[in-house]
Amino acid sequence: MSAEASCAYNESVSLELDGPLDLQAMRHTIERLVQRHESLRTVFDSTGMRVVVFDRLDIPLEIHDLSDRSDAESGTERTRIGRTLMTSPFDLLHGPLFRAVLFNLGKDQHVLRLVGHHAVCDGWSLGILMADISRIYSALLEEKEPELPEAIPHSRYAEAINTFYRSGENEQVKRYWKELFAEPIPRVDLPTDHPRPAEKTWTATRLDIPMDLALITGLKQVATRYGSSFVTTLLSVYEVLIARITGQRDLVIGLPAAGQSDMGMKDLVGHCVSLLPLRTVIDDELPFHEYLEGTTQNGARRLRPPTLHLQHPVAGVERAARARSRSTGPGHLQYRYEHGRWRGLHRSGPSILQRSTGIRTVRAHHERVRLRGPHGDGMVLQCGPVRGAHGARMDEGSHRTGGTREQGSGNTP
Repeated sequence: MSAEASCAYNESVSLELDGPLDLQAMRHTIERLVQRHESLRTVFDSTGMRVVVFDRLDIPLEIHDLSDRSDAESGTERTRIGRTLMTSPFDLLHGPLFRAVLFNLGKDQHVLRLVGHHAVCDGWSLGILMADISRIYSALLEEKEPELPEAIPHSRYAEAINTFYRSGENEQVKRYWKELFAEPIPRVDLPTDHPRPAEKTWTATRLDIPMDLALITGLKQVATRYGSSFVTTLLSVYEVLIARITGQRDLVIGLPAAGQSDMGMKDLVGHCVSLLPLRTVIDDELPFHEYLEGTTQNGARRLRPPTLHLQHPVAGVERAARARSRSTGPGHLQYRYEHGRWRGLHRSGPSILQRSTGIRTVRAHHERVRLRGPHGDGMVLQCGPVRGAHGARMDEGSHRTGGTREQGSGNTP
């Protein structure tokens, strides 16, 4: 894997800290965090097929003092450092595969940024890490031992998967996916403003479109009216939107499924996410509410078939769809809904872990749409990657809806 490709798997999140900060306590917090979670002490062997877990791994807290800068200068420097963090590849063989960076902004204002490689950390894991930091830091300030749930080692999750692969149930799961995709697999391709390059690039950005409370409330009312959930309604809207944009009616959309939740290991940090390839056929003659009702009726089987996340089914679908050009790779369209995953951050003595902020994409490995909240009184729709060489038309009219766009050079029609 090239350095540029590896950076596409850098995961990051920031915590804004409001109030006096005990630097020594924060250093010890990061030390305990790394020692607590096995994945943060993990590297890979030269074959990429085995992992090595260190008994202890020192990951220093990197500090940048911007307290003497103006707000504009501080913002510019944080953007520069942030871009460097997201474009610096991790050493998968020697590690570490996790970084912690603290920005001192002055006036009791700090930002703690966590960066990890996706091979050892997923979005669910970032939420766990932030909650752990809050609890550990608070306890250290009060000179107490933090009260934390058991940190489940990732090796236990790996053993559970291997046990499943050796079971008869695994054969049933494989038959399910083979039957579902027995027919030719559709190639979903978004129209672009410019021709795709001959070789795939990884440089990308993300478009954020705020969705106000009135719109969110209206969507929830639609869901209630037709006996559906908010998540299923959003997914149905997304599928119809993609059909309208591409002109295709047979679609496959990837839906992330958290292995931690499905395996009952909710406090596990590691790479446990799988993509469920959801196949749907849009009927132009069918009113939207009837399509939604049909999606809702088939939802239990479609959105959460038993133990299917363990099979990593999207890999097989991608292998069967290798006909895609080298410029795009075998990728997929991904829909993701996140709400309240990072709640639970609380007062840490004199300092407050105030709120989390997502990081804008610099490198990306597939197209995706993510609805994240809360965002003010509403939510935010994140679309990406918007690639510099061939930005997709999903961002059309973004400036009229309050969307923001950074780090890309593609044109918006």
